[in-house]
Order: sequence, then C-alpha cells, then structure tokens
Amino acid sequence: MAYTFAPMQSFTSGGRSTSGGGLANDPTYREQLFDRVAYVNGVETPLLNLLTREQLYNTLYSFSMGQIAYDRTTIPADVEGKQHTSLGTANSAKVRIRAYNGIHIHSRDVAVSDIQRGMREVGVPDEYQHQAWQETLGLGVDFENIMLWSRYVAGTESSFPGAPGAAPQTHGLFAWLYDTGYDAVAATIAGTTIPNYYSSTLYQGSGVDMTRRQFNDNILQPAWDKGMELDNAFWFVGTKVKRVISEYSHIYSGSGATLSASPLNYRNIPAGAHKIVDKLDIYEGDWGRVFVVKNRNMANTTPFAAFGPGGKQNNITPASCIIGFEPRYVGLGVFEGINHVPLAKLGSTSQGYVEGVLGLICRNPRALAGGYDLAA
Repeated sequence: MAYTFAPMQSFTSGGRSTSGGGLANDPTYREQLFDRVAYVNGVETPLLNLLTREQLYNTLYSFSMGQIAYDRTTIPADVEGKQHTSLGTANSAKVRIRAYNGIHIHSRDVAVSDIQRGMREVGVPDEYQHQAWQETLGLGVDFENIMLWSRYVAGTESSFPGAPGAAPQTHGLFAWLYDTGYDAVAATIAGTTIPNYYSSTLYQGSGVDMTRRQFNDNILQPAWDKGMELDNAFWFVGTKVKRVISEYSHIYSGSGATLSASPLNYRNIPAGAHKIVDKLDIYEGDWGRVFVVKNRNMANTTPFAAFGPGGKQNNITPASCIIGFEPRYVGLGVFEGINHVPLAKLGSTSQGYVEGVLGLICRNPRALAGGYDLAA
C-alpha cells in the first residue's frame, strides 16, 4: 500500500520571516528586537559649554563698561607746573556706563499616561523619565540657539487669572554684535544707550564668498585696532562659511589684488599616505590666531527676517555668518538652571516639564567681531 501523507521532514514547529519582515506559517514565531534605541542628533552646545556662569537675582540685570581715553593721532605735552593750575572739567571718556539685558524663560512639556508607563518599551525602562531626559537635551539645544540669535524683549508678567503676559527674551550674542556694530553709532539695548565707543566690529558682505583679504581688512584688523585679543577669541561658523575659510589654504591662479581665479590646489601627496587633509581650523595671520569652530546652530539657511532695530534691519542667514568673541567678555547668567519640575498627577497621566531661565551677559561689545552675507 502506498503512503499518501506528506513526508515527516516537511513538518515545522515554527515559521520563517518573509522578505518583507513579516511572519509566515506559524503565529507563535517570535521576532528579534534589540533592546536599545539609537539617536543620531547633533545636540552639542559649544557656546553654553564655553561661557562662565553668573548667578542672576532679577529679571533685568546690568553690567558696567569702561574706557581708557587716548589719542594716537597727536603728540601730547604739558606745560611745567600744570598740576598747580585748574585742571578744567572732567573728561567724559572717564565716565563708566551701565548696560542691561534680560532673562529668557523657556520650557518643554512632558506628559505620559500610566498605561504607557506600565508597558515594557524597547530600551526604555520608564517612558516618563526617558521623555524628560530627551526634552532636557532638546532644551539645551534651544538655549544654544537662543543665546546666539535672540533679540531683547522686556516681557510682562502673567496675571492670575487673566492674560498670559508677554514672554521676555534676552539679547543674544549676534544681536549685541549687530546692534553695536551696524553703523558704529550709539545703540539702544534693553532701553539703555550704548555709546559708539563700545561698538563691535561688524562686516556686511555682498552675498558671495568672503576672500581672505576681506576677512583681514574688514574683520580681523579693525577688531585688533579696537583692542580685541584675537589669540584669545573663538569664531563660530556654519557650514557655508567654514568651507569658505577652509579654501584659504588653496593655491589660486590668476592676477589682480584678489587672485580670485580658479583654485589650482596642487599638492604633493606621498603614495603611501593615501589621504589629503583639506580643512582649516586654525588661521594665523598678522592680527592673531583664529580658532574656527563649527556650530550647528549657525547652519540654518532660513534667514531671520528684519533682524535689527528699526531703520537698521536686514535679513540675516545664520549659515552665511561668522561670530567672533573673547569668552572672558561674554557670560551666561543663570536665574534658574535647566531642571525638571514634576506636576501634580492628573487622572491616569504623569505630567511635568523641563525649564531654564537664562540670559546672556556681554561685558563689552568691543570684544565681539564678525559679519553676515559672507557666503554664496
């Protein structure tokens, strides 16, 4: 008698995953999922990491600036016995000024249901704690961007109950650079006039790649003339300006003052090296050493429209800017450090938020230099 059933070796106790990732043959088959979550995000905050901290005790805080008067265009001399005569009126250049800035409040919310907290998540032991960690990192990146690009807003307190008020905003690093350096005249920041003596060094390009000579003539040398110590400064750039500066190491053919013809970039590379290094992170010239630091918060190609005070506004594209500063003249004011605040439980939901109250301190804008519209 012939056997009519399938041979025993054709039976299986489980299915196999199909090419599309699904399961076949047997619903008891268990897929493999690694117990970790992978993130790829640029969450570094070079400005926040670099600045010293100062404790704040008010929503509006101030710092003083001074100057030492001198005139290198003349040869001064005194008559004998001048000190026994009237010294005249006080020199206005000896008078110190007080500048102001304000706090910046920013938070991110966290809300997770009890059901979600009780479930076993991949790589997440507690969904609420994980989201609090995740939002804290995002808040740090937010504050990095705020300290670079924010413009001062006085803000108003909330009324309880009633209108929510207006959010205060601090005057960020580029705002100080732009306002005090735009036309080298007095600037008004946080309701206070900053005399033109304290102007920064600001260069407006023409929307094309800045040449090495333009960098020296319009940014580095004027900043050095004002007393800025370039060897002690950092320069933040985005992707576009970083490529422009890296090309300063290339060899160009052509003629004229700018030598702006096609780059030759002839280099002798040993056969055994099998590599070429094509970047410029430190540029040392007549006026000092420039440390060029990439900052992802300056890679944005979407412009800030009408940036600046009334009558002095421009569209500012971060990717085409460079910001230089001496860290000892810039600080981070901390009214409330970045922290997690749990809220009262509402039904079957756990709620809270992460918040920080910070502000920028610019002790003297003469220690700032940079420009915008510097790349195509």
